[in-house]
Amino acid sequence: MTRARRPLGNIDQILQLGFKDQPDGKPDVAHAAAFPGAAVQHVLLRDPSEYDFKWNGDATYVALHDLRLRDGEMAVDGKKVPRILDLRDRLTVLPAQCEVNGWSQLAKRTNQFTVLYIDPLLAENELEEARAKPVKPMVHFENNDLRFTLEKLRSLLKNPDPSDHVYAENLAMVAALEVYRLQNGGAPRPIADRGQLTASQERLIREAIAENAGRNLSLGELAALTKLSRFHFARAFKKTFGMPPHQFILHSRIEAAKVALVKDDIGLADLARSLGFGSQSRFSEVFRKSTGLSPAQYRRRNK
Repeated sequence: MTRARRPLGNIDQILQLGFKDQPDGKPDVAHAAAFPGAAVQHVLLRDPSEYDFKWNGDATYVALHDLRLRDGEMAVDGKKVPRILDLRDRLTVLPAQCEVNGWSQLAKRTNQFTVLYIDPLLAENELEEARAKPVKPMVHFENNDLRFTLEKLRSLLKNPDPSDHVYAENLAMVAALEVYRLQNGGAPRPIADRGQLTASQERLIREAIAENAGRNLSLGELAALTKLSRFHFARAFKKTFGMPPHQFILHSRIEAAKVALVKDDIGLADLARSLGFGSQSRFSEVFRKSTGLSPAQYRRRNK
């Protein structure tokens, strides 16, 4: 049995896994991403039939399970959790410093799980006026809103592209807010509506996005230009531009691509790179979704 522990972004400790009959002690596939105040990890388990796990970290632990077990046990702060073998679409939320350990024997299928690690102060810092209660353990429960958000994060991690970074960062904050709401009875006091961005804030954002077409600005960098928290910035941005930041950024890049395809003879791979996409295939996918044409088709029709 081998164990591996490695840091994930600004979170000091992540879930420790130990696999039986696995010489390197690693899952088939593991993806990770980190943002200020949060980090996310996705693990795909095709081969290991049995593993044990342990966690006691400094973050709030939020997991979406897509697991079916033949057997297993789990304890939270020394207390055994009722055994559920079908964990598909089940969620777990655990507070920082909560000690978890157990073992699982997997059913023969593709099993996977996604974990979001959240700084305990993230929701309070982003909402500014919020005062969250201490997180309490919630094990193997169901909630559609949080599940859908984590499913979107899982999809981005399984097919990562630099152009999706703002979207992933925003989803991490949405998940933190949903956990905050769950922990506070599902009905927190209304969050102050800051309205739209001012004209000067809108101008700064347009200029920053245009000037950084090839660099993937973070949500935090954009929010800092307006002196708003990321949460309030994202809400004000959508009211101002009629779409979330990640969609506006992609729209701006596709508009720039249309001009370049007609005016220049730049290769598609170079154009994709210059617009912040990780690959030509990702650029083509977004372009076709927006225009109904591939970049090459658009160039031929408009040259």
